[in-house]
Amino acid sequence: MRIVIAVLTAAFLLTACVNSYKQNYHPYVDTQSTPNLELLPEGAKPTLYKSANVKQDVENAKAKGYIVVGEASFNGQLESDDNIVTQAQAVKATMVIYSSTYTDTQTVTSTMYQPSTTTTVSSGKINRRGGGGADYKEVSTSTTTVPIPVTEQVRNFDQNAVFLVKPVK
Repeated sequence: MRIVIAVLTAAFLLTACVNSYKQNYHPYVDTQSTPNLELLPEGAKPTLYKSANVKQDVENAKAKGYIVVGEASFNGQLESDDNIVTQAQAVKATMVIYSSTYTDTQTVTSTMYQPSTTTTVSSGKINRRGGGGADYKEVSTSTTTVPIPVTEQVRNFDQNAVFLVKPVK
């Protein structure tokens, strides 16, 4: 059972390390080489706005002087706000307008392999030709791998984040 828990934990950690906002980021402006932008200072956190209407909220931000430097859109398991912050810090965006909308639930089945140990004990009497005999006891252990199906429900969301900065005045 410990092995099953270890494998599930490892799988979770591997998927937790993936940042879909980074993988699906499309830059519109290279903030590193574009002058006259108010960029996010090192170690600072951007302002996050969860939106029910990203398009309208981006237009409102543009009216206040912001410019869009990039965007990320994808469908998958719900990402954490920390992943949005990490990507915003990477591109030095001071504000992010984002949304997530539930789309569906998938049933995903995979196979894990767990060791299975079998111990066999044999005992009896060995008869000798000339009479008499001896008692014996034999213990043998074998280990095999047993496939175990693992089924989980995965909830998917359409996720979108727009990364913005202001020009220097």
